[in-house]
Amino acid sequence: MLTMPDVSETKPRVLPKDEEETERTFNDLPVQQQLNIVLRHHGNERLRHLFLSHQSKELVQRLPEIELFLMVKRSGERDALELVSLTSPEQFQYLLDLDFWNKDQLDPGMATQWMRTLLECGEEKVQEFIQSTDPEFIALLLKKFLHVIKFEGEPAELSALTSLFTLDQQYYVAFKKPEARPIFQRFLENLCHLDEELYARLMEAVIVEWELELEELNYSHRNGRLSDHGFPGF
Repeated sequence: MLTMPDVSETKPRVLPKDEEETERTFNDLPVQQQLNIVLRHHGNERLRHLFLSHQSKELVQRLPEIELFLMVKRSGERDALELVSLTSPEQFQYLLDLDFWNKDQLDPGMATQWMRTLLECGEEKVQEFIQSTDPEFIALLLKKFLHVIKFEGEPAELSALTSLFTLDQQYYVAFKKPEARPIFQRFLENLCHLDEELYARLMEAVIVEWELELEELNYSHRNGRLSDHGFPGF
């Protein structure tokens, strides 16, 4: 018996021109069909359809990682804040893996840019990043931008450290790049507020770990993650 193809699956869905009706019609569709429509568009039209959905977060987290990366790069990280804020931890790590590195070294300029974007996504996104990413990755990031001194003397001995930043009167921070201080100071405040034990471990890592070893370790982890997406190592 000859069966006819399902026209609803093979024929592209045409949405009404009226904006309110478009939104209503779009949200009547299953999420997978919404995603198919999103992926048929490009540039601003893709973003418009993406945020037309009442399930934008689910749609964003179903996007292929490379499509997400291209959308962010075309819009610019700061103009794509809403998009970045809805990414899953794995998607966000993918964005950093592609953009953080210059060959086998972490790129301080791109790191600063992405950390600013992360903070602008809000406290919830910052906490998600801290909880989901490898501590070694955060340690390398901090090592690139901070000098940390551990001080456990009497209060009278603290006068020499008044120019340094501290959250706990134990770990004192000097920022290697003054222009990056507002970004990394806010990040440290979020980190310490969320998990004081992790904060202390990372401060210790910045003091005792060799930057080159941290960089080699994280580059290896980054290549391993990207190889799962078909990328060859440098």
